[in-house]
Order: sequence, then C-alpha cells, then structure tokens
Amino acid sequence: METTVTAKLGRVEVRTAQRSDHRWASEFRYIPNGGPPSDWTEAYAPEGFVSVGMALSAGILLGKDAAENRAQTSHAG
Repeated sequence: METTVTAKLGRVEVRTAQRSDHRWASEFRYIPNGGPPSDWTEAYAPEGFVSVGMALSAGILLGKDAAENRAQTSHAG
C-alpha cells in the first residue's frame, strides 16, 4: 500500500508491505515542493508491526518529523 500525506513545505510518501512472518513493515520519503525526493527510509521496528495501521502510522509520523527537520535546515542558512 502506498499513501501520500501533506507535510511542511512538501509531502511524505509512505509504503507498507506485509512481511513473510505476517508482520508489517513501512518506509517513507520526503518530497519537498520543487525539490528532489529524499531516499526511502525504513520506519524501523525489528520485530515488525502487528497491523498495517501501526506500520502506516509509524511511517507518517517519522516522515513528517523528517520533513519538519529538513524544512528547518533548508531555511536556517
């Protein structure tokens, strides 16, 4: 599943997938307005997430945090 949410000065894409052990994993990337996307980053939990909702929530929260940090860094200079 792939989801896009708005973030500070851009958007965050989140992908979720079910692992072979039936747990869930997710990864996210930040896409700033008018700029190149970041690399995909895993929303990491070694044991995986027990539901797709938890995996999606983790990806969204971490993605929005990364967007906030990147936006602050780009406007600090």
